Amino acid sequence: RIDFLWGENYLDFSAGDWDFRVGAQQIVWGEVVGLYFADVVSARDLRDFLLPSFDVMRIPQWAARAEYTTGDSHLEFIYVPIATFDNIGKPGSDFYPVPLPSPLPSDIGSLFDDPQRPARTLSNGNFGVRANTLLAGWDLSAFYYRSFSTSPTFYRLPSDDPAQPCRVVPRYDRIWQAGGTMSQDLGPAVLRGEAVYTHGRNFAVSDLETADSTVERQTLDYIVSLEWALPHDTR
Repeated sequence: RIDFLWGENYLDFSAGDWDFRVGAQQIVWGEVVGLYFADVVSARDLRDFLLPSFDVMRIPQWAARAEYTTGDSHLEFIYVPIATFDNIGKPGSDFYPVPLPSPLPSDIGSLFDDPQRPARTLSNGNFGVRANTLLAGWDLSAFYYRSFSTSPTFYRLPSDDPAQPCRVVPRYDRIWQAGGTMSQDLGPAVLRGEAVYTHGRNFAVSDLETADSTVERQTLDYIVSLEWALPHDTR
């Protein structure tokens, strides 16, 4: 086999207090080390366990970013005309989102379609805004992001083949997310936190009577962490 890794390729330029970046780039909005709660922009390569370095796991997004800095405050606007989605591999692979038997029987594998990605149009672009500031020693941020979910929802749809009762189609839901992050230096440790509310995401269910075998749920994900720097590059 041939492995090829393609990373960030972008152009930076400035105008007064504004900084601009255009091209394939990683946009990291989270604070908690090693987790992706507030990293709503990043798509990831999920074909391996969570051991590769973060710059390898994150897939660069083709985006235009504008940043404005004044004093201890920072404002960021992003627009993603062509969205990048999680790489989930093929049905039957080790970390495919749906657990399947191994080796994968051909009659089961044939039920799963390739992911259906949205059309590449301007109306399907992703956009967001993020603001952060330092306040009494606290690094605080808030963001809003309108996008297609980077991870697919598995819809179970009727099949045109009489030999197959259904087919499973991974699709990407149109969602919006709002959230924030915080961090504070406590001396020997750093306190970090993230929270994100997601609206419009569907989830697959096992009830065969449910239309499309999915249900829409609003979610709130949050995490609070303490990080210590220990000897020998351990934290």
